[in-house]
Amino acid sequence: MINVFNNKKIKGKIEKLGFASVVITDNSISSEVSLKNDIAHISSTLDLEIHVLEKEDGVTNKQIEKSWKKLIKNDFTRY
Repeated sequence: MINVFNNKKIKGKIEKLGFASVVITDNSISSEVSLKNDIAHISSTLDLEIHVLEKEDGVTNKQIEKSWKKLIKNDFTRY
C-alpha cells in the first residue's frame, strides 16, 4: 500500500484474504494536509477497484468487502 501513497499504480496485484482472492484493477489516492494545534495531519481518500478471482462457497461479496476494508485500514493505521 505504500506504493499507492507514492502515487504508483498497483494494478494487477493479487491479494489473498484467506477465504477469497481478489485482484486490484485500478487505484487512486487523494490527500489533504492540515495543521491542528501546530501538529500536521494528513487525511487520505483511497479508491480501489477490485475484482474477485475466487471465493469459498457461501462467502458473500459483502463479507469480502468488509474483510478488505479491515485489511486496508490496518495497513494505513500502523504508521
